[in-house]
Amino acid sequence: MDQKGLLPKGFNKKKISNALKHSDLDREHWLISYEGVRHGFLTVCAPAVKNNPLLSDLLKSNVTFYRRSLPRYAAVIHGGGAPGWVVRQWLGTLKVDGRSVDPRSLEREATEDVLQPPAALMELIQRDFAKVGERVESAEEAAIELMEAAVENAESEDSDMY
Repeated sequence: MDQKGLLPKGFNKKKISNALKHSDLDREHWLISYEGVRHGFLTVCAPAVKNNPLLSDLLKSNVTFYRRSLPRYAAVIHGGGAPGWVVRQWLGTLKVDGRSVDPRSLEREATEDVLQPPAALMELIQRDFAKVGERVESAEEAAIELMEAAVENAESEDSDMY
């Protein structure tokens, strides 16, 4: 985290390391202990995590609950970002190699305005949509596939960690 500039200047992880060194992984600190080992920023917990049957299986399977990187458009298409009807419209404009979002899922209500998507945003989304391997049935499914592709890409960048 420090290498990515995610910690404030002068942050000392020694207190966290000391607090988690002997923490019970079946209680409230399991997630930070696991993710600290998984992403390599809190190695003091590594022996305990690797000896915990559940957490060691999660680690071997590269399960993560924390995303180190997201595409720039994630805050827009992810739940809580742009209104769902806007995301549906914008993702409905995607077309790659004859594939697109199923148009039947894009029927809009009479009260919805038609908004033109920002070109720069759509370029980023279009590039990543090309990596989605099959036709998606809805804009919601397209958003999920785009986010999963981003996670898979981040995992491949992290694969040399273990």
